[in-house]
Amino acid sequence: MEIWDLYDRNGKRTGKTWERSFGGHKHNDRYKDLIDRIRAKLNNSFSNALLSEKTDKIPDEYDWFAGLIGDWDCDYYDEPEPGMKRHVKGEWIFRRILEGAGIQDIFIFPSRATKEKEPQPDAEYGTSLRMFNKAQSCYDVVYTCDHVMKRLICSLIVLDG
Repeated sequence: MEIWDLYDRNGKRTGKTWERSFGGHKHNDRYKDLIDRIRAKLNNSFSNALLSEKTDKIPDEYDWFAGLIGDWDCDYYDEPEPGMKRHVKGEWIFRRILEGAGIQDIFIFPSRATKEKEPQPDAEYGTSLRMFNKAQSCYDVVYTCDHVMKRLICSLIVLDG
C-alpha cells in the first residue's frame, strides 16, 4: 500500500492523504471518487472525455502499467559535463484515458514546484500514449517531447529456462 500526500494547486501540502493499494489492479471506490473530483474541478469537456476509469478494454493480464497510475515525484541525476553533477526534481503523472483503452503519462522536469527556483536550460515536458492493441495483444505507444516523436510497440517477452 502507498500513502500519498495531497497538495493544492500551489504545491503546498493540504494535510490530507490518499491510500493506494496494490494487487489485482482493481481500483476501489476511492479511485473512482478521485477521478470524479478531478473531472468536476476541471469542468472541462476535453479532460472529461480524456480521463477514465478501468474498463474491460485492457484485459487484466495485459494491464502492465496499472501499478504506475498516479502522481509520482522523480529525481533525475546526470553529469551534463565532466565533473558537473546535477540533480533535478521532476514529476511523472499516469492516468487511464479514452474509456479505459489506454494509459497516458506526462513527465515534467524540472517539477512545476521547482522550475522557477531552479530553472534548467534543457527543461523537458513530454508524454507517452499507450493504447492496447487487442488484435496483437500488445500496446501501440507514441512518445513525444520537444522536437522528438517516436512510435513503439510494447509486448511482453518471457524467457523460459
